[in-house]
Amino acid sequence: MVLVAGDRAQFYTSQNLISWNFTSEFGKNIGAHGGVWECPDIFKLKIAGFNEEKWVLLISINSGAPHGGLGTQYFISEYDGKSFKTKHQDIAPAKDRGKLAALYQFNIVFGILIAFTSNYFF
Repeated sequence: MVLVAGDRAQFYTSQNLISWNFTSEFGKNIGAHGGVWECPDIFKLKIAGFNEEKWVLLISINSGAPHGGLGTQYFISEYDGKSFKTKHQDIAPAKDRGKLAALYQFNIVFGILIAFTSNYFF
């Protein structure tokens, strides 16, 4: 499970979905930190043209995103079920201005990113 606490993501594991154990933290020195991190989502995507998959972590930012107001940033990484580690320390781009609580929904054919649009600065 991934939760956010202030301006970083925290990962937990459980054998029974009742008792949870903290396993790692991500984001202390990467990404936008202008506002509170919210609404995390983590999922695996295949890389087009390659026989490889990467994990994507979405984090929404409330009032403090790089473009002003609300926003969602993403991180591409490896994830072993306990810790999320990226080699890209210099990037964590804002996904879009004014999108919050973005969640990735997918099936066998395609995926779609669903978010609500709202921004205090529109």
